[in-house]
Amino acid sequence: MIKKGFTLAEVLITLGIIGVVAAMTIPSLVTNYQKQAYVAGLQKVYSEVLQALERYETDQHVEDLYETSIRGTNGVGEFMKSYLKVAEDCGSHNTGRANCYGDFASGYPKFNNSAKKVAVPNIGFYHVKLASGAILSMGGYSNQPLFSANMYVDVNGPKGPNKAGRDFFALIYSSGTSGVRITDYNGKMDTSYFNSYCNSSSSESVLGCFGKIFSDGWKMNY
Repeated sequence: MIKKGFTLAEVLITLGIIGVVAAMTIPSLVTNYQKQAYVAGLQKVYSEVLQALERYETDQHVEDLYETSIRGTNGVGEFMKSYLKVAEDCGSHNTGRANCYGDFASGYPKFNNSAKKVAVPNIGFYHVKLASGAILSMGGYSNQPLFSANMYVDVNGPKGPNKAGRDFFALIYSSGTSGVRITDYNGKMDTSYFNSYCNSSSSESVLGCFGKIFSDGWKMNY
């Protein structure tokens, strides 16, 4: 009785084909998975901060952050420590920035390999590490009421890739008759500023990344 089977040559050819296909597809799958992880981290910080601001307004019995008692950098720091799950208080200005961001305090390289770097803000900003592992910086200038300011976040802290537009983003928060909002540049939440700032090789800004991710349904399609 003759038994049929694969020859060694056929097995090796099949394994070779599988290896080629895997080599072509696995890097793409890994990249997509990493992007999803960065977006999930960004969405978590977005939701956490938005809810904190809304709770703060409710506790202050106001409808606008401008009417609250938050004043200056230290006031922003007290708000963050009281309403967010803060694992480490890094402090304010240059010292706080260095404590939180370490080697990347001087700037994050851009995801598109531009020669430009995105600087982490210092003057007027308070910096903390959240329980989630994210680093959050919020601005509070002088003794002015808080009504609109920038917010920067590294969604996974010291973990890589530490690139602007991948795990480091800029957001803007404001409030008014429509309630607390966290938006992209100029209050937009679309792709208006993506190529002008986020994906520009001539800009040192990461503005525009968040708006594109949000408008694309919380997906990093770039």
